[in-house]
Amino acid sequence: MIEKENPNSLNALLENYEKQKTIDAVADWEQLRKRITSDRNRRLFFNYLRNTAAILLPLFLVYQYTLYPILKKSGSIVETITVTSAPGMVTKTILPDGSEVWLNALSSLTYP
Repeated sequence: MIEKENPNSLNALLENYEKQKTIDAVADWEQLRKRITSDRNRRLFFNYLRNTAAILLPLFLVYQYTLYPILKKSGSIVETITVTSAPGMVTKTILPDGSEVWLNALSSLTYP
């Protein structure tokens, strides 16, 4: 005995067949390849960033705890000179670089 096929299943198969005809497998594979390449590039960038940080962080810490205090201490001893003008007087001062400065009454100038 031959059984009649269900028309709904035939329609479903026909719709599935029509969908398969519109699928562009080459384009889909190309899109998948681009996603994989993009993920790989992102992973390489973060690996590069991590390796750079692994090198620079110890160097920064060495600088911060050994060299910086020494440099700060040596640079903190700066002698300054202060010139003050008396009340009611205008004072002329020549700075170490040769420039002239005129100070009005009750003015002061501090320079290294």
